[in-house]
Amino acid sequence: MCDRSWDYIHQLVDDYEGGEGIFSFVNPYSMMKLKNQGDWLKKVDGWHVDGISLVKWLSWSLGRPLNRYSFDDTSLAPIVFGRACQEAWRVVLIGSDSISIENSVRKLKEQYDLNIVYFRNGFFSGLLERESCLMQINELNPDLVVVGMGAPLQEKFLVDLVGLGWRGRGYTCGGYFHQLGGSVDYAYYPNWMNKMNLRWLFRMVDEPKLIRRYMLDYPIFFMTALYRWFVCG
Repeated sequence: MCDRSWDYIHQLVDDYEGGEGIFSFVNPYSMMKLKNQGDWLKKVDGWHVDGISLVKWLSWSLGRPLNRYSFDDTSLAPIVFGRACQEAWRVVLIGSDSISIENSVRKLKEQYDLNIVYFRNGFFSGLLERESCLMQINELNPDLVVVGMGAPLQEKFLVDLVGLGWRGRGYTCGGYFHQLGGSVDYAYYPNWMNKMNLRWLFRMVDEPKLIRRYMLDYPIFFMTALYRWFVCG
């Protein structure tokens, strides 16, 4: 079968402009996680491409050049948080484990003096706790919500928040809070590895569990993408 979920992403992949709405970032691994997710993906306002291999693939398959964006300190986090500070946005942060998110909040307040009105880890005991969290955020009516739960949980969380009536800027951030909260300094990637697009190598060394992702899941994505390109159109 030729699932059309990726079509919703392809139609909205673009470079960063900084507008309102909810936005997510895809790499080969998250693309596989978002496969077969269905029509709710249409409710995400825009998608950006994280991972140099996917940047090159989508630039070729879409016939237009794309840039790499990620919600971390190598890309958009300083831009978004800098603006949040300048414009006194009310900020909500959700994701990672309790220790990592608490450390992330402390570092972000030190670095940007953010007005963080609510934060918590990204694990819920059940649907009732998740629903209660969504309702609480909606009542707070923040200007910016950043969610790091991994795909597709983080995207669905923001979509459901919009469904309650919230309007603002929402971004997914994957493992950003885990990286920021667990690092000794503010920068997670060594500068030279970031410049050479070797972030994937650093992550494999830092988190060996990700070896499977880069060595197996990424090739599976590209084989699947080639199949869709030639068979599904």
